[in-house]
Amino acid sequence: MKNCTCLIGVVLRDIRLNRTQMEVAELAGMNVKSISSFENARRKNVKIMHLARILSACGVTFSEFFARLGSAESILHGTVPHSRYRTMFTGREA
Repeated sequence: MKNCTCLIGVVLRDIRLNRTQMEVAELAGMNVKSISSFENARRKNVKIMHLARILSACGVTFSEFFARLGSAESILHGTVPHSRYRTMFTGREA
């Protein structure tokens, strides 16, 4: 999956909904800097343990997360016509 770390960050940001990074960090028992670094793709690797904590804090299952991740990849590569995900990656409307 091309740009996997970046896609993970976009999807993590999306699943937070109206929660702040601080709220998710507290619920996940993590540091807010970690949440930020995952969302902004400053970390090249995301440990499954950390991902599980974040998803749990957001009330999202692994299945839901990976479904969104697959959708984000499709949008990025142009197989889905329009979305804010594509705009985030390219800086222009689809």
